[in-house]
Amino acid sequence: LSAAMLVLATAPGGPALVKLAALARGDAALAVGLLVVLLVAGVVSQPLLLPRLLHDVSVGAGPIIITLVCTVLVPLLLGLQLRVRLPRHADRLQFYMQRLSTVSMLLLVTLLPIQHWQELQDISRGGAFPAAALFIALAACGGWLLGGPHAAPRRMLSLSCGQPNLAAAMMIASQNFKDPRVALMLLVILLASL
Repeated sequence: LSAAMLVLATAPGGPALVKLAALARGDAALAVGLLVVLLVAGVVSQPLLLPRLLHDVSVGAGPIIITLVCTVLVPLLLGLQLRVRLPRHADRLQFYMQRLSTVSMLLLVTLLPIQHWQELQDISRGGAFPAAALFIALAACGGWLLGGPHAAPRRMLSLSCGQPNLAAAMMIASQNFKDPRVALMLLVILLASL
């Protein structure tokens, strides 16, 4: 379970940051800029840090880059191009995409726990839920403290630190750990972060 937390601690910049910023009525441009910076930092930090923190773990930058390009960069670039070329259509499409992302997030938060109910009960006996809540709370507080003197950047950094990159963490967990409890702990942390 601690391996899952170490993988997430080195995985900054969860793509859900943009959605969370919208829900928190935060600065969308700041969220996108912070997301891009954190994604690049993760591509560099994870291959360097994880092999030193966890024995028998190898992390290449290639799979992380492919995951991030497909899940973040391509949609971001397509959205920016649409906004530049067809701003009225982009505004209309943004409305529907926000609704779709909200429904997708709700489905994820409800269906994954239902699907893995028994496994979640098993690892909860080991203190997984309190550990996940503490992990997220400390990460969000760390972001708040490092966010500077202004409320908007502090809020955004706190959201960002409290929502690590679960896509990159799941990819690393699936390639390096045979124990299913690592992926389950990532699910627990996802639920705690939301």
